[in-house]
Amino acid sequence: MVAHSVIIDHAVAFGDSLVTVTNRHELGPALAHKTKRVIIADPKLARVFEVFLRVQRWLPLAALMAYAISQGYGVEFRHTEWKACYTTEERIILMPQKR
Repeated sequence: MVAHSVIIDHAVAFGDSLVTVTNRHELGPALAHKTKRVIIADPKLARVFEVFLRVQRWLPLAALMAYAISQGYGVEFRHTEWKACYTTEERIILMPQKR
């Protein structure tokens, strides 16, 4: 059994939780929450999600990029469930989409 440590911060301004991903092994458990915003703090992951951020408005490219993330990192990531944007500190944050 593999134990994952995911850092959970509390956002004062929004009143909800944030999950901070500091390495690629934390990505799967962080995305599994599906209700918490995920901050990508790992520089290599941030570059990957920056591409997703740039193509997310073009549906075919967003679907292809989400598939590549899922396959490359072994996580469940669907472009329809998450929206990427920048924080004020220029970090990538993934926000769950309302269903």
